Amino acid sequence: MITRGLWKTSLERQVNRGSLRRNTTGAAVVEFALVLPLLLTILFAIVVYGTYFWRAHGLQQVANDAARVAIGGVTKAERKSLVDATIASELPSLGGISTTTVTTNVADTGAVLTVTLAYNAQADLATAAGFIPLPSAMIQRVAVVRLAGL
Repeated sequence: MITRGLWKTSLERQVNRGSLRRNTTGAAVVEFALVLPLLLTILFAIVVYGTYFWRAHGLQQVANDAARVAIGGVTKAERKSLVDATIASELPSLGGISTTTVTTNVADTGAVLTVTLAYNAQADLATAAGFIPLPSAMIQRVAVVRLAGL
């Protein structure tokens, strides 16, 4: 008969000592499995909100630039065409936003020009998650410039 002597398995040693209750070899894996969904949700929320605020800031900059460019126009039609050209040239730099996904409104009273851009943020793939609430489904940005003198 062959006896194992010193070559007992780890489980046999723990059972023999009665320390099976104190065995924590798998505790870290279980804790990680419990915490991982929360960490992934927080990480995804950071990406979603970052994308949302990046889009909002970018749209505001495009609206500001379009309104500033319109100051050089002499007639309402020329100012409108300047605004449209500026928006068409700057929107592609925002990555994924095109003139077909942004609603543009130009209000020209003769003394004040208002450029309004509206974008549906839920159309964006990064912000389309239903379990991360967005501040607003529509991002709407307005820029106003005075066309007349002081």
